[in-house]
Amino acid sequence: MNFKLLDTVNFDGEEVTEIELNLEKLKASDIDEAEEICRKLKVNAPVIELSKKYSVAVAHVATKLPIELFNSLSGRDYQRLHFAVSSFLNASESEVV
Repeated sequence: MNFKLLDTVNFDGEEVTEIELNLEKLKASDIDEAEEICRKLKVNAPVIELSKKYSVAVAHVATKLPIELFNSLSGRDYQRLHFAVSSFLNASESEVV
């Protein structure tokens, strides 16, 4: 899944305009890794899978890009990333083609 940014990010001297999320390649162990990252970051959410930090952790695991890149996204791209990741993970079988 190619995630196009609405607002370009300058990260490590490079302009980032899109991120290839590779969510389709996630395995159960990757989801567990994202949860562990959230625990280490002490994410305090009633349902961790619904938090924006969890979506960032999943994107980080899927892309191997630094979490700091995702944390430097504009507010609207951060919200869109959360929606894209959570929508992908929670899609019903009939929605997945």
